[in-house]
Amino acid sequence: MTKITDAEKALSGIKDGSVVAISGFNAATMPEYLIVKLYDLYRNTGHPNNLFIISDTLPAANNRGLDLVAKGMYADGDFNFIRGFMLPFLGQSPWLQRLALENKVAAYTWPIGVSVHWFRSKALGLPAITKVGLGTFLDPRQGGV
Repeated sequence: MTKITDAEKALSGIKDGSVVAISGFNAATMPEYLIVKLYDLYRNTGHPNNLFIISDTLPAANNRGLDLVAKGMYADGDFNFIRGFMLPFLGQSPWLQRLALENKVAAYTWPIGVSVHWFRSKALGLPAITKVGLGTFLDPRQGGV
């Protein structure tokens, strides 16, 4: 059975403190509409908040997707929407870089290859664990970058 719903109804199922997985590469295939709608939902209701974002790529580009969300967090002076993220790189997102460098959120990185295999394993219901990056200079528990 196929179900079609609007973005607000679909996103309203995301609870405070959730881990949200986003796939989509930069401006090419990221679900920008849903990312922005999720942030709009938070701005209007205060929920969902305290989210942890994981992605197999970078669902952002300068002033697009998560970068636009991070820019909005700075403009609003409200950093309760995202508690942290785990992304392969932040190279095209100056506002996500700023969140990480100013320790506004916990920022982890993982190799694209590891992230793609992790997403695939989770989608298949298989265990997905890696220690790549733990204990290195990229690990926020070691002081971060």
